[in-house]
Amino acid sequence: MADNTPLDLSVIPEKLYFKKGSCGATYVQIKHGVKFDEKKQRDVPVRLTMGKVVAGNESTFIPNRNFFELFGDRQ
Repeated sequence: MADNTPLDLSVIPEKLYFKKGSCGATYVQIKHGVKFDEKKQRDVPVRLTMGKVVAGNESTFIPNRNFFELFGDRQ
């Protein structure tokens, strides 16, 4: 696994979703499938967090373990 070197968001070949955390940080997520919700009677997307967006530079992120497990060491 690589260190916490920021990567460009373009290395993720999937559609990106951004989610604000409770601490004010923004996290990068991708859709990793769907799951049927019995209560809602519809499919809901399953998203995985790929890392944390670098503050002050929204085009880069610090990847986490999920990123390296899915995409390997893309740099």
